Amino acid sequence: MRTGVCIALAAIWAFSAAFAGAQAQSQGPPVLMNSIIVPESEFSVPQLEARFREVIAKQGSEFRLVRVEVFTSEQARLNSAKYGSDVTYENWAEWYRDYKIPPEAELLVISGNAAMRVRDLSGHLTFRVLAGSDPYTSHVGQSEFHILHLAASDSAALASTQPLHGKSGEQRYVLTLHFYVVAGSVVREQDAEAFTELLRHLSQVDEISVLIRRDPWFITADLYFPIVSPFAIAGDPPTREEYEHSQECSCRTRAAGTTCVVYGDIVSVPASRPRRE
Repeated sequence: MRTGVCIALAAIWAFSAAFAGAQAQSQGPPVLMNSIIVPESEFSVPQLEARFREVIAKQGSEFRLVRVEVFTSEQARLNSAKYGSDVTYENWAEWYRDYKIPPEAELLVISGNAAMRVRDLSGHLTFRVLAGSDPYTSHVGQSEFHILHLAASDSAALASTQPLHGKSGEQRYVLTLHFYVVAGSVVREQDAEAFTELLRHLSQVDEISVLIRRDPWFITADLYFPIVSPFAIAGDPPTREEYEHSQECSCRTRAAGTTCVVYGDIVSVPASRPRRE
């Protein structure tokens, strides 16, 4: 179980409210994290693709990593993370029982490679590469790694910005990136370490946290991961016993280098991928 103080979800988005204009004084890592809200009438795959292609054209080459999330309501945006940082299997199960996955879309650009994924109003999943190759998936050593979720914490420098589209937007230069990753096979510590170093190299962010599982059930992960990912066809969740014994690998980059630790001994069943077009 992870320790920490239970905090309101609104705090996750508080970065955009502070240090306006700080970018002029301190150059942060070349990462753009943005979230916007649009009406349901503008949430079709063609409309979202047009918006994302505009972002790529305007800012895709300016930043090493770009992530843009699109929601249809403020409540859906707040529900994109857990309700606290001290998560047990029991309180997660209570949240999950009443949770309805909202529609969500995401653009991810890493070093010029761009893709979008959409969970539409009917729950249908779509994946589409928009430039270069798939930035979500990497093959390192004997392992395949698929980024299921990406979040940020703290901030090196912040700058306010006008919304790209919709009624709200934010831009922040982040200090720590948190990756939640599904592996295609049993996690090898050597490959996990190399993959974490690859993410640091591609993003140019020194502080990287990577959590790797064979399935999409990051149940007791910190508040930066949602109750359940909107972009995975996950099936039934594991029991508490299955979850506590399933394999999980935690990696962290710091000034002294990258360290990875593998826990568990039961291999979980990997999730299905969203449909690709």
